[in-house]
Amino acid sequence: MEEYERKISLIDLFNEIKRRATIVLAAGIILACVICVYEYAHDEEVYVATSTIYIETNYVEGNVPNNNTGNVPLDYIELIKSKAVIENVLDDLVNELSYEELIGMLSITNTEKTYVINININNRNAELAAVLSNEIAKSAVEILNDISEGYELRIIGTASIPQTPIPQNVVKNIIIAFFIGSFIAVMAIIGLFILRDGITNRDNDNMFKFLSNSIIKKDCHLRCILVTSSVANEGSVDVAKELSNTLKTIGKTVTFVNLDTPNINIQKKQIIEYIQESKEGDDFTIINAEYIENNPDIPDIVDISDGILLVVKRNFANRKKIKYANNKLQMVDCNIVGAVLTDK
Repeated sequence: MEEYERKISLIDLFNEIKRRATIVLAAGIILACVICVYEYAHDEEVYVATSTIYIETNYVEGNVPNNNTGNVPLDYIELIKSKAVIENVLDDLVNELSYEELIGMLSITNTEKTYVINININNRNAELAAVLSNEIAKSAVEILNDISEGYELRIIGTASIPQTPIPQNVVKNIIIAFFIGSFIAVMAIIGLFILRDGITNRDNDNMFKFLSNSIIKKDCHLRCILVTSSVANEGSVDVAKELSNTLKTIGKTVTFVNLDTPNINIQKKQIIEYIQESKEGDDFTIINAEYIENNPDIPDIVDISDGILLVVKRNFANRKKIKYANNKLQMVDCNIVGAVLTDK
């Protein structure tokens, strides 16, 4: 089975996300609107009632057991949530609630560095919230005092019926929804980009294999191939590199000459001599040259090339530019062996 090396350009990925920015924003806005409508359609007031328990120690100062971990309030918080305490409350209730439902309403907090525990109940029914908070406090004192050694629970504050509901974080939820929607859209774009890139990579592999085999069938007539484009940024250098690498994988010796680099400072005569030497020593010489519109040396490079591959980027260069490049090449009596259509 053939293996394909996956190369993902982060720059291309960033540009793809940037190009799809409208979709990202739209996804965020749509989800934010959905959450906004849901929040206002289900705008139900929720009340919180709180009773307070104090854990009193019966130990004389300095005689606290060595196995004391200093987390007594945390231990009691877990014990208050136990089925023994909660189901004792449920048995006395007229309302039919399950253990899970009551636990879902319950939150227990401990003031830092104190033995004070707050039992909070959230419910749409303010009176029921107060009743449940007080009943849980009573049940905890009744059951846990029987099994505690050295500590005693005492109710120091009973829950009253709350008069005002707790504020709802509607704006916060809408903002979170916007970012979640945008994030999902970005992940979808990345996933599609990777999927498309994988398919493109396989198609490119097949294309370059076909191109290489076509060149080889020409025997010695195409020893030196010039790869260029009508305008800048059409991917000619990538095509030239891939063609060189593909020829190498099938056992051919290849010299790759990149003349489209900003740091090249070599005389034209030296370049031509170097290419002539590579033609004599290697099976193939692949040259990447600056785009035709801005390259006065094209006629000289064409003279030492056996054929030209013209790279055209999809939906990039207009027909006028492509036609100009083709005419310029025809004027120097070159051998255009084909064109390569690129996506990026």
